Parts: sequence; C-alpha cells; structure tokens
Amino acid sequence: LADDNTSAYPQNGILNLFGSHAQGLVTSGHGNTVTFSNLDWTTIQKGVGRLATGAEVQGGTVTDAAVTPDKIFYLFNALDFLADDNTSAYPQNGILNLFGSHAQGLVTSGHGNTVTFSNLDWSIIQKGVGYLAQDAEALAGTVSTEAITPASLKAKLGGQTAYALPVSLGSTLALTWLGPLSNNQVLLGQTGNIPVPTTLTPGTNITFGAGSGTLTINGVGAAGLTWQTITSSTNLVADNGYVCAAPGALLITTLPATAARYSSIEVLLDGATGFRIAQNANQIIRFGDSSSTTGSSGYIQYTGQGDTVRLLCSQSASVWNVLSSIGNFYCV
Repeated sequence: LADDNTSAYPQNGILNLFGSHAQGLVTSGHGNTVTFSNLDWTTIQKGVGRLATGAEVQGGTVTDAAVTPDKIFYLFNALDFLADDNTSAYPQNGILNLFGSHAQGLVTSGHGNTVTFSNLDWSIIQKGVGYLAQDAEALAGTVSTEAITPASLKAKLGGQTAYALPVSLGSTLALTWLGPLSNNQVLLGQTGNIPVPTTLTPGTNITFGAGSGTLTINGVGAAGLTWQTITSSTNLVADNGYVCAAPGALLITTLPATAARYSSIEVLLDGATGFRIAQNANQIIRFGDSSSTTGSSGYIQYTGQGDTVRLLCSQSASVWNVLSSIGNFYCV
C-alpha cells in the first residue's frame, strides 16, 4: 500500500521499486539491497541541497545552497540603504527605523510585520494631500480644503469672450462678460443690474473724434473762449478772446486764415486807442444785412473804450458774423 492509498503487488516474483525522478528521488540496487536516494537541486531539477554559510551569504556567488533565517538577519545587519538624497542608513542591533517627514506630510505606522506609509491631509499650516474641487465648489467659493483645477477655474471665470469685460453677478456665480465694445462705446451703470455697453452721442456744440481705443471730445460753436491781453497788432486765433490794452495806437487784429465752422472770436477795447479787425483774401464780415468789403481791403473798426465785438465763423473761415456788438464801429 502506497502513500496515495494505491497498491502494488509482485508479478512472477518481481516487485519494481522506482523513484520519481521529476521530484528528485531515484533508486539503485545491488545484491539483495535497494538504495533510495535524492537528487541534488538545480535551477531545472528538484532535489536536496545544503545550507549556506554566513560568508557565502555575504559573498552572494554560491548557487546551490539555501539561506536560513539567521543568515538573513546576519545579511540584513550588514546592508546599507541608500536614500533619494544619496545619504545612507543601516540597521543597528537588527533594527532599521522607518520614519516619515511630518513637515513634508509623510508618516509611518507599524502593525505586526507590516509598515504602512501614509500622507497627511493638507491645511494652511500642514503640507499634505487633498481633493480637487468640483465646478460647483469652485463657484460657491466656500470650501477651504480643496484645490482649484484649470477646469474649475474656467467654470468660475465663465465664458471668457476675447476683448470683453468681466462683470460679477455675485460671489457664488460665474462671471458674465460684456462686449467686446466697439469704437466710441463705454459701459454705463444701472442700479441693481448689469452695466450696459452704450454708444456715446454728442450733444449740442460737442463733437467726438473716436478711434480705436481713443475718444476726443471737442466743443464747437459757442464754446468758452481763452482770453489774453494784447499790446500790439496780432493775428487772431479761433475760439480766443482778446483785450486790447496798449494805449496810443490803433491795434490791427487780423482774422485767422483758417478756422472751423462755428468757431468764434471776441475782442474788447480797454486801453488802446482802438482796434481794427482786418480780413484775409475772400473773407467777409457780416452785421445783420450789412457786410464789409470782401477780401483784404475790408474791415470793421472800434474806437470807444469798452467797445466789444463777438464774431462767429459760419462758413469755414470765409464768412464771419457779428453776434453781438457794444459801441459804434466803422465797417469798410
């Protein structure tokens, strides 16, 4: 009867005794003796082998001997462990401490024969690991322990239109974008609502010079004048006022050769003997239904102290109209 509960019996007086070569067991016979023997183990043959010595374990070249637990302990105590920063550690009295850097958010714990490495949760005072924020959390803006990703940041910023302006609808909502604005547009507020892109419209006596990123506001017509005192004959400049203050001589003031339509000039006599408003070629000064001679030979002239005249250009520098006049004047 065999170990596996099978049985064999002699036939013709012979009982064969074989070994399992695959399992490393063979038999041999001599005389009336059968010898059972185990094969040596190799990388391709199951069998028996010897135990390695400590020197062989450290040498690491023997291929047919087994290492026992005490030799593993011996080897472990002889090893150096190289760390990421090229520093090394080695066991002392069979103990190798495995610690984590708490400052960098890494800790270790042990139980039985297991060491577990774990990362701490992050906070404003602790490095560590944490969750990524969802879009809804990024919009709400109340979670303080999760990280914003580019996608969740985009959800908070809203549909970012090129060259448009962001407007907040509240701390828990995505931004709204207005525009892009065109030339001559600005944002105008409305109480409790989103600002409105609005095109500016010039009012009376105002013109706009609008361009890409620029807006020039010009006053025309009866705009305010820039006043100055003169003591000698001079060429007048549109949209200026002049006080003729030099005594003892008649001051000749000449209309500007070029002037914008609706520009104005005012002249006051205060100290000089008088003033004459002279004309350039093709110019004329009108007072009601009367007018001066066309061209450089025409003029109007005042001689009384306090006399004042205000002129308006009605046709691109060529025609000037007396809007108001104080005192007597000559019109030639």
